[in-house]
Amino acid sequence: MSPITDNETPSATKGLSDTAGQRGAAGIPGEDWAQSLFGPLLTLIVAAESDSNTGSSRYEGFDGSTARLAELREVERRASTVFASAEEEVFEDGVESSFSRKLATFVWSYGKAAIDAIVRFIISDSANREVASEALRVVGRIRQPSTHRDRLWLLEHGLYSSSARVRDGAALGLAFLDDPMAVVSLSLAVEREQIPELREDMQQVLDQLEETARWHSS
Repeated sequence: MSPITDNETPSATKGLSDTAGQRGAAGIPGEDWAQSLFGPLLTLIVAAESDSNTGSSRYEGFDGSTARLAELREVERRASTVFASAEEEVFEDGVESSFSRKLATFVWSYGKAAIDAIVRFIISDSANREVASEALRVVGRIRQPSTHRDRLWLLEHGLYSSSARVRDGAALGLAFLDDPMAVVSLSLAVEREQIPELREDMQQVLDQLEETARWHSS
């Protein structure tokens, strides 16, 4: 797959209205994908802070305690450190970067909380597009069953980024993940992609996942 840059636009959102019904049926967001990712997590954090004085919780697995909030803040701090370390790094295809090693260690250490933190960096201006693209590749390469579904979810949503570089990273991440569950998302992404080279790359990944699905069913 050839490198894709954000100079190779047209807009990623051109023609999205034509497949809005398909995306809705597949549970895939459109132009407001960032809010759909970020909103639920903010709700959890706000709820936890409001309940912290009583220690009560309205969410399974989220105890609303001061200790839990401190843990979340520590994960955020570590994520900031990892992403900041990548700002001056030059990424090369096929070469493991220092950032990729640090990010993989971060995910292995904090699991789902780490993925949540990565989401926030990728959908905000906190990470540049090159760093976000590299992060998505790393997310796909990690072999951690406990976060598999969260990583799949992030990579699928990355296909709908306005940045061609981020979409490219999401497609590569899905190639590494090799999960046929992403076939629907990739099919829709291929249909709407306006950059021919990136559309061809996505199609290659889609062909790979369809072959994996056939292999699993045989």
